[in-house]
Amino acid sequence: GEGKSHILYMPKKHTWKLESFFDVEKYAEFPTDESNPYDYFPTGRSDWVINSGICQLSDNAHHKMTLTNCVFNDGTGYDFTCTDGTCVPMEKRCNLVDDCPDQSDEKDCELLEIPDDYRRQKFPITESGDAIHVTLNVTILAFPIIDTLGMSYTADFVLLMRWKDPRLEFKNLVDSIELNSLSVKRQLGIWSPSLSFPNARQAEGTVVDEGSQTFVVKSGHPEDDNIERSLEAAMYHGYDVPMIMIREYFVKFNCDYDLIYYPFDTQICEMQFQVNGIPKHYLDLGAEVDDKCIVHCGGAEYLGNKQLVEYVVGGTAIDELKNQTGKFSKMMVMTIFKRKWTFHFWTIFLQSILLLLVAYMTFYFKISNFQDRIMIAITTMMVVATIQSSINKMVPNTAYYKMIDYWLLYSFNILIIIMVIHTVMDNSVSRDPVTGYAFNPRLRVRRSNDNKDSEDKDESSQIDIFGDNPDWDPGWVRAYRINVTGQVLNVIVFLLFNIVFWSVALTHYYEEVDLAHLHRKKK
Repeated sequence: GEGKSHILYMPKKHTWKLESFFDVEKYAEFPTDESNPYDYFPTGRSDWVINSGICQLSDNAHHKMTLTNCVFNDGTGYDFTCTDGTCVPMEKRCNLVDDCPDQSDEKDCELLEIPDDYRRQKFPITESGDAIHVTLNVTILAFPIIDTLGMSYTADFVLLMRWKDPRLEFKNLVDSIELNSLSVKRQLGIWSPSLSFPNARQAEGTVVDEGSQTFVVKSGHPEDDNIERSLEAAMYHGYDVPMIMIREYFVKFNCDYDLIYYPFDTQICEMQFQVNGIPKHYLDLGAEVDDKCIVHCGGAEYLGNKQLVEYVVGGTAIDELKNQTGKFSKMMVMTIFKRKWTFHFWTIFLQSILLLLVAYMTFYFKISNFQDRIMIAITTMMVVATIQSSINKMVPNTAYYKMIDYWLLYSFNILIIIMVIHTVMDNSVSRDPVTGYAFNPRLRVRRSNDNKDSEDKDESSQIDIFGDNPDWDPGWVRAYRINVTGQVLNVIVFLLFNIVFWSVALTHYYEEVDLAHLHRKKK
């Protein structure tokens, strides 16, 4: 120790000797190499042969010891001692730059010392007895699959977990966190939070493997130098130094799609994370937020393309589920998906409107032309039924009506009403009892009484819809009035239905979704 030994050179043996003042049998020797000046003097870090009495070693045991003057003049600190005895600032240790002449400052750069009694299966406990706090940050890279029919979606995301382990000690830390990376072997040798994904389609959770990266954040104040170590290092206690584990996951999650407003729906899908096996009073979860963040500090973000094939990706946020009755802490990431409805407009709504227009045009056919009227109405109804069948293949069956169901119900039933109107009209038309052809008695009377006028006039060109028509058959008058009523009512019903339908649909679609409000409801 200090003041209890001295160093002397023994020319005959070409060795340096570290000898105790009180017991000459307690000594260590360092053989010199005159061909190399760095190995001639004992300064620096050298391999000494211990006779006895030093570091509890004996019997010519080899041991590394450092003879250095790399200490601040005021004794407040120290520099790093290179193997050859050169001094470099401690902050230049293990920074990927060779500052020592012998490059020894970039050797032995292990970051972590694991105590012999360390048990990775046991979670850490704070000195105060408070729960270990683990914070999460989720960075979503992409949504490769959004399956409405399967009530699921697939997320490609990077999960970041941050925690502290008071049982560990760290050394050789630098300011750049990227350089403070633990090897896979070291990652597997320490405790790390184990999370499950409760709403995943399959049983999945966090893993530690070659795809994991664990970084150590330089924080707190280093301990005083321990002269028992031959290799100087700034040591940091685990209760001051957080660790960050990052890994990318590709997981299929369940999502409870609310399809009432389909295809104008906005979905809120969740990614849930739950602690495995450790009660919440020992380990609790929170959101990892950048200290420099000012706005949009939700602990979750989406970096991919917001304009997907079928959806537009809205906001993303993370929060803790506090109202759950389970014994394990749980976090949830919510993402907004707004469906693109323009595809349905061109392929369903516009096509349905055109079909209804075709059916509506049958009111302008001759009143006696029942066959063409009814055939066109039946044909358009079959096409609408085909559209409805195709929609059923695109979305799951639900116990409630969706917006598009109301549209198809209107389209389908208005065609049935048109068919009923045409049938009632035809029953009002007088027909020849032998041939079954419809005829207009008024026109036959005119042709028999007035041979000068041989022009075939329209069947209903002179019928007064609001007045008396004594020269017309009552059945023809009733059929004409039913036809005009069908024309007018179809237009009124069409306009009223579309005003209400599109007002409700577009109001819901463009309504802003407040994730913060949803957080409070979840809590």
